Amino acid sequence: MSQINFDFSTTLGLLLLIVLISTLIGIILVISNRNSNKKDIIAGLALGITLFLFVDNLEGATILGIDFGLTRITSNIILVLIFIITIVTLITIETNRTEKYKTNRELENKELVIIFALIFTFHSMAEGIIIGYNIQFINEFSISNHGIQSLSFGLHKLGEAIVITTPFLFIRTIKLRDITKILPIIIIPIIIFTYLGYQFNIGNLVTYLFAITSGGLIYLIIKITRIIKINKHRINYYLGVLIGILFIYLAGFLHSIGL
Repeated sequence: MSQINFDFSTTLGLLLLIVLISTLIGIILVISNRNSNKKDIIAGLALGITLFLFVDNLEGATILGIDFGLTRITSNIILVLIFIITIVTLITIETNRTEKYKTNRELENKELVIIFALIFTFHSMAEGIIIGYNIQFINEFSISNHGIQSLSFGLHKLGEAIVITTPFLFIRTIKLRDITKILPIIIIPIIIFTYLGYQFNIGNLVTYLFAITSGGLIYLIIKITRIIKINKHRINYYLGVLIGILFIYLAGFLHSIGL
């Protein structure tokens, strides 16, 4: 059976399609369970996914330079500073937001979805650079050779969408514009940086982008645990956490066997 190879522009189109479909599935999964007893499972799922992604991003940042030892001390310092500055910046923003939305929790949660999406923007930038470099190195893309990796990537983006839209679980009225606001934030960065990674040698930025994301995920973990409202279905929440961890583990495992 002959394989179908795609040029770079077609591959970008496929990438866009995978991200869009996976993101929409994640958003629908969250929104459709706002008023059901599955809400606690989805909330736990989001936390489990975030915990695993935090570890994954720390590894991408080579554990903030620990793995470099004394060989790249300047990089170590920069990575740690980036990590700290990201957390401090988000805490500062959070302080202002808390005062602003004291009487409007729904509006606060809608804005929180945008902040979550912006945090993952840096992760998407790093992913895009890696994907662009890999396409350049391989020089072509085929579904037959990379179908498992495409599935892995789709599951990964689905998980991110669930995490980003977790605050939607606690909003009574969600309008179409609330969704269309976050779609460009989720989709555009990975497309642009895939192109940049393909055209230019910017791989040295990846470690720093993962460090920013790691700092952002610390804030995100704190926020998710604070906004989650566990009712009588406490066991569902813990089950969701376990499923979330295993879900991203599965996505990563599929990626490794698809290499």
